[in-house]
Amino acid sequence: MNSLQNLTSTMAASLQPDVRVSEPFAKGISKEYGGIHADDSRIPSTMQIHEYCRVLDYAGAVQPHGVFFLLHDDGSLKIKACSENAEILFPAKAQDLLGKSFLDLFEEKHRIESSVNSLNGIGQLEELDPCDDFVETNAKVRVAIKNLDLCHTPLELSQQLCWDAFKIMGYDRMFVGNFYEDGTSMVEAERRVKVVKDSWQGLRWPEEILSPSVRMRFLKIRFSTVNDAGANPAKIISNDPNLEREHINLGASLLRASHRCYLEQLGAWGMRSSITYPIVLKDTFHAMLVGHSLQAKHPSIQMRVAVSALTDAYTLELLKVHEKKSHMEYQRIFSIFDQLFKKMCDGKLAGLVEGIPNVSDIVEDLQGTFFEVGFNLTSRLGSAIYHQNELMTIGDLPSQDSIFKIVEALKKRFAQSSERQVQVLLSYGDSNVPINILQAFNSLRDIIPDLDSNSLRKAAGCICIPILESSMILLFRPENLHTVSWAGNPKVKAIWNEPMGTMHPRHDYTPFAEKVEATCVAWNSSDLRAAKAFASVVNAVVGSGRKDDGVVLEAVDGPMAIVQDGTVISCNEALTKLLDCQKKDIEGKDIAQLMKSDVFASVQASMKSALALGDEDNSGLVAKEIQTSLLRTSTALKLSAEERNAVNCQLQISIRSSAGSNKSKQLAFLWHDMTSVDLAAAKKRKSEAALHLMDKTAEWLKPHQLSASLDSLEYHPDPEDSSSAVLEETSLGKTFSMKHKNDGVLYMVKKLNLKKIEKSGVPVPVLKQRLNKLLSKDSRSSIKYRTCFQDGASVWVVAEFNEGKQLPKDSDFLPGKSEAT
Repeated sequence: MNSLQNLTSTMAASLQPDVRVSEPFAKGISKEYGGIHADDSRIPSTMQIHEYCRVLDYAGAVQPHGVFFLLHDDGSLKIKACSENAEILFPAKAQDLLGKSFLDLFEEKHRIESSVNSLNGIGQLEELDPCDDFVETNAKVRVAIKNLDLCHTPLELSQQLCWDAFKIMGYDRMFVGNFYEDGTSMVEAERRVKVVKDSWQGLRWPEEILSPSVRMRFLKIRFSTVNDAGANPAKIISNDPNLEREHINLGASLLRASHRCYLEQLGAWGMRSSITYPIVLKDTFHAMLVGHSLQAKHPSIQMRVAVSALTDAYTLELLKVHEKKSHMEYQRIFSIFDQLFKKMCDGKLAGLVEGIPNVSDIVEDLQGTFFEVGFNLTSRLGSAIYHQNELMTIGDLPSQDSIFKIVEALKKRFAQSSERQVQVLLSYGDSNVPINILQAFNSLRDIIPDLDSNSLRKAAGCICIPILESSMILLFRPENLHTVSWAGNPKVKAIWNEPMGTMHPRHDYTPFAEKVEATCVAWNSSDLRAAKAFASVVNAVVGSGRKDDGVVLEAVDGPMAIVQDGTVISCNEALTKLLDCQKKDIEGKDIAQLMKSDVFASVQASMKSALALGDEDNSGLVAKEIQTSLLRTSTALKLSAEERNAVNCQLQISIRSSAGSNKSKQLAFLWHDMTSVDLAAAKKRKSEAALHLMDKTAEWLKPHQLSASLDSLEYHPDPEDSSSAVLEETSLGKTFSMKHKNDGVLYMVKKLNLKKIEKSGVPVPVLKQRLNKLLSKDSRSSIKYRTCFQDGASVWVVAEFNEGKQLPKDSDFLPGKSEAT
């Protein structure tokens, strides 16, 4: 019962930041749920969590730059509910649209119906922005994607992504935030304009800045935007008395009105709008690309799609780097533990089996093992073995009394669960060894609050590897005194406003230096995998006396097989799982049967090269990153190669001498499943196809497309005097004669004042609808309009001079009365 209570408390505590800090309740919590104060340490109840999620997902309103429709799913596609701002796109009030068929709003009913029927729940309807030169944007994105190919490390990739996105999107601050295993994040790369004075580069952010529920949402969406934090959201209305707007789930909608707490947080940063692209690796929220703007910003759908393609390319390149690192880690683990296994079988490390710890052999070899498999080499490592109430140590460690105190605290932890404990369950297959718990602590004060400072200086953190039921091996790391630069004091939480019944985020994000003591260099997942592998090998040999190759193979997470004379003599569970078969289906078979024949030739050549090496080269890696395909079905070896599914893999081959007297060479095959890379590559190709579709759309919308901006145009005849270029001035703005710097051609350029146009009763979205018509191939204007672009509060429209020297008329840009309403 206690364990269940501890588990429930731990889960509830992990949800607590959702309620208390990141996106708190909009209206507070009624007494029915129990009020939560900023300084209240109580764990929220399930009802409180439910109420929080209701407020977050069921906002009852959308951001005003788009229109929301809820349609009947009975095939009629009648409008059941819509946002009250529908008139920004349609010539009717929202209330008048309720109950009508959604298809009646469009001329191309068949295309709209097909699109709606293909949606999985939620779609987004947006008008293409004529001021966005998405041919030029797509070209810039393609160059940026090529730039990523030149990067070799995660940091280089993040810096390149940040720089290119900053140039393409035009936000005032662009940064890449990388998430750590403890939930905190750090700004790894940043670009900003000069007026944004404070730099976030290298600042650490607490876990609460992005709550767990928000992270889960980011796993499902491509991007999230806040176009104008100061704009009032558009409420959702319905004529159905049984449907309340707060009952409509907007969790997956890009238009969902942002929570007031986040808008307030944007204001605390001095920003008005934001855009966020989640970076997801293997279904894990790994990082995010974020843009902040000092002013309201409305990134077009073309821009967002283009940068999505860039982030997909970044994700693919980042995944390749991580997969390569992971593959090499598997290879190192196998190589090191294969040697350790042989020493144990030869009796050198027989002390544990005989019950008399041979510390000089075991611990020294243990240290070398962990150093080689990737533990932090800058941190000294001390070790100890506890066996039958005796303690043996090596390295600069605290007194034996202190270590015995640590051992007793760890023994108590084996029988209970705690939210401060990192647990990895180790199963040893058929070895009949009971399941043990691998424990890792970055600070031993988590389990011994009164541990003295001198002991912590030498052993601040440890990994405890249980050996059978009564022994353990301890790895210690010394204290790592360091300073963390936080974005504001992480201990300052939300502010509770009792009269208003609301909570607010903290507003002070001044860099805060925290001196960290009594902790070691944090153990990461790589360290734990190495410790798990070591525990697997030692426990199997010590606990059951196993001396077969399977002991080492099962310690490796990657698919492996040992091959001798072309035949698979042993394999691990990871390989059988990948191929969807059993060990008996693989062992004893020719290795060629596992791979496609067209790729096995390169594998066979590497095998021959390895076997041809002299006796002095009887171990080590001989071939790496061989592209190959493993064949997979539940009856993998009973079907022809053409009938079996193939898994794209990278293969490494290393030489391994057998333990027999004939010393015949064995080859260790280690595959790395590249499915996740293939999926990321497919996603990238899909994004690039979307770019191509945008290019085609541009050809239709702007058949006379011309890339132009204020930087590419100059006044004519005097580039330094705009008055010399004025051809005409009307109530909406001036028309200039301007020369394009690239082709040297003269154009008429109409500068439209958006404020004057809005005063005339024409909203900007309606103006842009008109511009789309003027630029399209269906335009009936006698003037050939080439392009338009927006600069601040003005829209510049570029047109060719015609034979009659006809100038653009204001009526070209002002729609008819029926269109304007």
